[in-house]
Amino acid sequence: MDPIDSLSLCESDQLLSVAGREDCSRVTHAMSQQAAHSLYIFDDELEPALYDSPDFVASARRIATGDVNATLRILFYSPDKLLHRCHHLPELTRRLSSRVEIRQLSRAYHHAFFVADGCGVVDRRVASRFEGIASFNDPGRAAELIAFFNTCWEMSSRNMELQALQI
Repeated sequence: MDPIDSLSLCESDQLLSVAGREDCSRVTHAMSQQAAHSLYIFDDELEPALYDSPDFVASARRIATGDVNATLRILFYSPDKLLHRCHHLPELTRRLSSRVEIRQLSRAYHHAFFVADGCGVVDRRVASRFEGIASFNDPGRAAELIAFFNTCWEMSSRNMELQALQI
């Protein structure tokens, strides 16, 4: 059994070191599968290894359709890379446009993060690497990241090309 499977969102306080694409993907997917109310994704390229698997998209769909007050917000920067990777999340935003929102950042950032239910955090300080820290229960860090996310959200814009295309 994978040790990550024994961790509970908003309960397990263990700080995890994430090293590599597989670790990062496992932790992100585990958190998304346990989340019930919110997901915040801040990633310049909306990394497919983390966010384009059928399991992750199914978790996002479950959250969006299971809670009328659900929050699923995505911020990214590189539409060209996103459009050429046949990404499933933009398709989900089109199908559930009132529940899943995606916007384009006004500039590139070198930081990427994921927050689930206001407590689970995967924090990649260098977005181009799959290295960082994660915790299934760090509401303080989650609040800081969500505050930063919301500031960037206010300065972001909808990407009309992304909305118009059928991926």
